[in-house]
Amino acid sequence: MAYRAAVCDDSAADADYVRGIVAHWAEQRGVALECRAFSSAEQFLFCYAEDKNFDLLLLDVEMPGADGVTLAKTVRQENEAVQIVFITGYSDYIAEGYDVAALHYLMKPVRPEKLCAVLDRAWEKHRRNERCLNLERSGEMIRLPLYEVRYLDVHQNYVTVHARQDYTLKRTLAEFEAELDEQFFRVGRGMILNLKQIRRVTKKEVVLADGTVLPLPRGSYEPLNRAMRQRKEKQMLKLFSRLLDHRIEAYQRELIETHYKEVDNMYRQMRGWRHDYRGHIQTMKVLAAQGDLEGIRAYLDQLDTDLNTVDLAVKTGNAMADAILNSKISLAKSRNIPVQIDAHIPVRLKMSELDLCCILGNLFDNAMDASAALPEAERLIRVYMDMKGTQLYISFTNFTASQKQTKLAGRFATTKGEGHGFGLVRIDAIVEKLDGYLSRNSEDGAFTTEILIPQI
Repeated sequence: MAYRAAVCDDSAADADYVRGIVAHWAEQRGVALECRAFSSAEQFLFCYAEDKNFDLLLLDVEMPGADGVTLAKTVRQENEAVQIVFITGYSDYIAEGYDVAALHYLMKPVRPEKLCAVLDRAWEKHRRNERCLNLERSGEMIRLPLYEVRYLDVHQNYVTVHARQDYTLKRTLAEFEAELDEQFFRVGRGMILNLKQIRRVTKKEVVLADGTVLPLPRGSYEPLNRAMRQRKEKQMLKLFSRLLDHRIEAYQRELIETHYKEVDNMYRQMRGWRHDYRGHIQTMKVLAAQGDLEGIRAYLDQLDTDLNTVDLAVKTGNAMADAILNSKISLAKSRNIPVQIDAHIPVRLKMSELDLCCILGNLFDNAMDASAALPEAERLIRVYMDMKGTQLYISFTNFTASQKQTKLAGRFATTKGEGHGFGLVRIDAIVEKLDGYLSRNSEDGAFTTEILIPQI
């Protein structure tokens, strides 16, 4: 059976673009695919009323009439299995994705590699959802998808599987339990519940999504409630993780763009000076022809001063480190923040330039932000970089206006207010990914970050 997907977007160009990526993904993965496009939520729901066999929905949020969130909530009321992915130019609706258990939230314009990664997750989840109970009854083998099972209960030596219809078989509940997944929870000796199907739980009964009311055995309320809380916490953690990934990705993108702008400005100055080189030579030739030695000296002094403004203040041996550090030094000078740097990178680094850029850029930006709160006479940033054996050692120290900070849950909290601190999170993630070591130390009037990253 084909994997059935629907793209719902009022922009025909956007819908065609997404369908093209989905088709290419399916071809690369060897997945039999049927993908349809709909220009509105109403058009899709009209089709869905007759044909509910969709496995994946790729929904725009902002559409005329009913929006994508409303569409998703309507579908989710009766279909727990379909995977939902929001694709939109707005980030305001991410939290609402939790209400419909959205698989992911992608921002326009969608990058093919990002969408393909989400499609891989959706496909894997679809395959897991295809897990079935094999029910043999009256010489017939029935494959019942697990997500259709609402609950199972025991009557004497028989177990009844309650789904869209009921199936009663002479088997033990333990045999069925071994075939079920983590979404099922055993209540007492005689019943197994699908946690996804539960609407409400009291101390005496459980109410399912279809309105079925089942009595709870004595002592079952707390374990069942705990299992439901744990499931909800896992869902919230997944949603928060996706939200944080989006925020960090956006922050990182902005940071890199800023860094490259700074570096480009520095090299523009250097290219400008080189462009003027011939003119400088001609001027000095004229002065020499006139025998004006004092004029030549004055002109050379002027050129030397000009050159110092564009020459690299730091030469570490690594081009990316030079670019980032020198651009940040220039920015710090413009803010009247003195910088002392002793940096040597005598080997080619194994870590990516992007990771190096993120670490150095974030550390420098945090140090400058802290320094800006001090009087100019008290400002200072110290940077040290070198190889310690096979590891790259990075140390940043800056004077601060704050007293010694205390850690909360093992971390120093950001002082920049709500919506900040993603730089610290990004540094931590990179160091952890590279099997490195990170230490932060806060004292009265000073803050130090030390990092060790293996290079073999």
